[in-house]
Amino acid sequence: MANEIATTNGASEREIVFIPFGEREEITLKVGMVKSFFTTPTRAGNVPSDADVIKFMMLCKARELNPWVGDAYLTGYDTQNGPQFSLITAHQAYLKRAEVSPHFDGIESGVIVKTASGIEQREGDFCTSDETLLGGWARVYRKDRAKPFFDSLDVKVYSTGKSRWAKDTAGMIVKCAEGSALRKAFPSQLGGLYHADEMASVFDADVAPPVPVSRLKESTIADTPDEMPEPQSFDEGTDAVDEATDTEGETSGVESASAKATAEVFGADRAPTPEEAPDLYAGQE
Repeated sequence: MANEIATTNGASEREIVFIPFGEREEITLKVGMVKSFFTTPTRAGNVPSDADVIKFMMLCKARELNPWVGDAYLTGYDTQNGPQFSLITAHQAYLKRAEVSPHFDGIESGVIVKTASGIEQREGDFCTSDETLLGGWARVYRKDRAKPFFDSLDVKVYSTGKSRWAKDTAGMIVKCAEGSALRKAFPSQLGGLYHADEMASVFDADVAPPVPVSRLKESTIADTPDEMPEPQSFDEGTDAVDEATDTEGETSGVESASAKATAEVFGADRAPTPEEAPDLYAGQE
């Protein structure tokens, strides 16, 4: 039964069964189940169509994510072109995959601050009230690469100034930098996945935990497909990507089939900025 897709006549009864990453027991995801437990509606109250939910289920299977332990959930936002829904990944899902990789050799991260003496790149997320927080950085090491994978992010691009971003701006931007650097280091396992802190600016607020949506109106973005295609595991193509990565730490365009499919939904290696994808941010208050 593992890694099997069951299709019934009723769309709400469609289900997939698979074993999540790092676990032994298989789990079952159904359309109605996802709508009830793993979905956050848009501000206008729209909930995902069956097609949106099936896409979420297929991505969970392809990436071996377990929504029951908080690995992923489906979050909506309103745009001028109607409601849109994206799979949001927990930061723990990144760390779990890095931890079990035989190539993972540690991660360093911190903040970029402006002090009286100039701009400083500091490890950790501590900064004083008389310093200006400019951004965050992260460096991921792999045993099979000569140089680490590095990224630095501008806090103005990601911070919403609300909720957790208002209380712990430094910690949040550091987590975003870690996520971006980990995606660069492990593109087959993490390419196309984004966590809530990175996407908060898209939703113009911290992404809320999923809530039951049975009483909210249903979106009609797309008709439900008759059949669900069989996804490929994220493990396929991992060796090809590793071999295609040179000693400078830059990855070629070789990706696993599941990574390509996910990238078509979510974009490149980091959450898009308003300047890069104005349509994605259109309609946000």
